[in-house]
Amino acid sequence: MGTKERRAREKEQLQQRILSAARELFVNEGYENVSMRKIAHKIEYSPTTI
Repeated sequence: MGTKERRAREKEQLQQRILSAARELFVNEGYENVSMRKIAHKIEYSPTTI
């Protein structure tokens, strides 16, 4: 497995973590109360990373 494949896989995994966290926050807190900062905090990334 090469570097390109690993990076692509990691990118896909991060996208799935972001979407999953966002869905959970939307359900629990409502769309109006969710921010990129809250999503980033939930997945333990900085807001600028996502």
